[in-house]
Amino acid sequence: MITTRFEESVWNQIADYYYDNIHWNKEFPNMTIDRWVLEKFGAKVNRDDRLLEFNTASKRDWFILRWGM
Repeated sequence: MITTRFEESVWNQIADYYYDNIHWNKEFPNMTIDRWVLEKFGAKVNRDDRLLEFNTASKRDWFILRWGM
């Protein structure tokens, strides 16, 4: 497992994108933000410790490129 710490500002960007584009979209009924991050980027979210847990380095790298961590 590869863990990466995230800043609150990064999480706010992710949350903004999720609520603007995913949450209200009828294609993704009952999708939570944590579930979306897992399905889209392959990362388990630990908001208490501000950690993302990835299975592979390539998934982590893709996430970092997307969100500018």
